[in-house]
Amino acid sequence: MSKLADKEFEFTKLHPGDEEKILTLYRTYRTNTYPPQMVRQLLADFPSVGVFHKGALIGFSYFEYFAPDIIELGNIFVHKEWRNAGLGKKIIALMEAHAAALGYKAIILTNSLGYETVEPKEHASGFYKRNGYENVLHTEQSDVFVKYLSGAQ
Repeated sequence: MSKLADKEFEFTKLHPGDEEKILTLYRTYRTNTYPPQMVRQLLADFPSVGVFHKGALIGFSYFEYFAPDIIELGNIFVHKEWRNAGLGKKIIALMEAHAAALGYKAIILTNSLGYETVEPKEHASGFYKRNGYENVLHTEQSDVFVKYLSGAQ
């Protein structure tokens, strides 16, 4: 997919009550998802971003607690029909800005091939590396990445 103009998309904070939209989108990719009440609480407690196209949620990200000065990117997802259009890059940039504004010094995330998915999972390591994340731990199925936010280290 070619890069699309931002005006075609609405990037907005997600809120408690949006968890079913998130889980419906996520089920297009993963057979078993998170409990709705867990996602609802994460949306209440931490920054999130949803990307909408013509009113439909096509991508999202939210944080989870990791440590007092480090936040975990708990999930980032773009529907397969909209990948490679620059949406993930914009989502991750917005999430990083939220984390920095809240005083977090770093973001940590895990990318794992170990989860059961509807279709074979594509490893996203290249995406994270292109966005400034360093691979700090690698196992047969999983990679852990970290990125220091501006002014940290």
